[in-house]
Amino acid sequence: MRKRSGLYAIVSADGGRRVLVARTSSGASLPFVSMAPGDWSCVDGRETRGLTRATRAVEHGTGLPVTMLYPTEWPPGREDAHRVLRVYAFECADIAASPSAGYDWADGPVDWARPFMAAAVAAHVAVSGAESLPVPWWAPGWAQGAVAWLDERLEALGRRRVGTVEPIKNDWQSIVMRARTDGGDVYLKALAAPATQELAILRDLVPPGMNVPVASAMDAGGGLLLTEDVRGIDPTECDPGALTGDDVRDYARGYAELQQAVGPVASDAVFDCGLARMPEMYADVIHDLPVLLADAEGPPSAQEAAELRELAPVVAAACRDADEGGVPAHLVHGDLDGNSVITREGPVAFDWATAYVSHPFLDVFEFPYFHRVVTGLPVPDAAADHYLAAWATHGSVTDLRRMLAHLRRLQRMPWLLWSAHAIRHLRVATSHLPHLPYSPIASSIRDWQAWLVKCLRSVCVDMARAN
Repeated sequence: MRKRSGLYAIVSADGGRRVLVARTSSGASLPFVSMAPGDWSCVDGRETRGLTRATRAVEHGTGLPVTMLYPTEWPPGREDAHRVLRVYAFECADIAASPSAGYDWADGPVDWARPFMAAAVAAHVAVSGAESLPVPWWAPGWAQGAVAWLDERLEALGRRRVGTVEPIKNDWQSIVMRARTDGGDVYLKALAAPATQELAILRDLVPPGMNVPVASAMDAGGGLLLTEDVRGIDPTECDPGALTGDDVRDYARGYAELQQAVGPVASDAVFDCGLARMPEMYADVIHDLPVLLADAEGPPSAQEAAELRELAPVVAAACRDADEGGVPAHLVHGDLDGNSVITREGPVAFDWATAYVSHPFLDVFEFPYFHRVVTGLPVPDAAADHYLAAWATHGSVTDLRRMLAHLRRLQRMPWLLWSAHAIRHLRVATSHLPHLPYSPIASSIRDWQAWLVKCLRSVCVDMARAN
């Protein structure tokens, strides 16, 4: 059966008490909107993508102005899973708006045509009516308050917004929205714990003028951050030949200078994945796997779990070997590929929500793959060589490369530990909420479980290659 490119939309109003219904021959249905290109999908001559495209598709299909509350994916292996791509929740703040023909508002119980629709709406109602949501942007009305804060901050800066606010990212850790102003684009970001550490990193750790986005305003209590647009080249998106060897050198050395300017970081300021703690943290994760991966898709087999337990002394030895060089723990971004750009002033790294404290060289494994986009780059790891050169005070080239070789066995370990950290936090923070299918809670836990499983299997491969 051919898949349809689109999504099912839960469009609610009046604090989630009214839901938009499509009347079909088989009964009441959630609106299904197509994502196929049309006159609605193009902005400034370019096709919109991601969450902006999804929002525009819903507005085009239903005739209503909407704000995305959260995206969620269809759980694998369920009813007609091959036909349903996405179930997204939206809010229509304009209660006077009239939907397009074929849709109407339901104020009471609905006899849904398909069971998943009833489950998706039940999850939406539970989340919308919950108190003390750990992720505030899932709640109806939050976006209006955040945009009001944005407009107030812009006015204080002598600027004004000249367009709608477009969603760029929306998950349990953060939401990012882009707004056009008379002085250029700005980004409004909101963060939820534990990702709120990004606010402390930008406010307290990174010296002014270093290679991070300019923070125009911040509300630590509300988890809000307003930054200027970073105009630069994303190595993951540019065409082959767009960058030069000098760009690679400046990127690698500039990022090392950023880490060195921050200097050694106290472990209570950022998630601590220091080499001294890493073996114990790993052992705790392996011990807790039955709880962390409860109801997960494709968890490690009993044999794989046994192999992971047997790796504990190997992990401890790798940490000791990597730590022999004496390089102190620094701030590590952990996700540079796709979250950094090259500018005339040097590299700019953004999205520090999942940063951690550990050996600084671990970020080398997160560098963009420059060899694909740089013509004539002598070796694929040229960026690593330039980066290590900036740390020459800690040893010879041979010594630094030896440290990096030891760390290669541990390159997946920080993400493994962060994934477990995220799952634990989600379970505690949402323990008072029902974990229903199609809720953003269940979807977020499922995503992090999948990532944890991937990291666990990668660690086995990395350790085997090293030996």
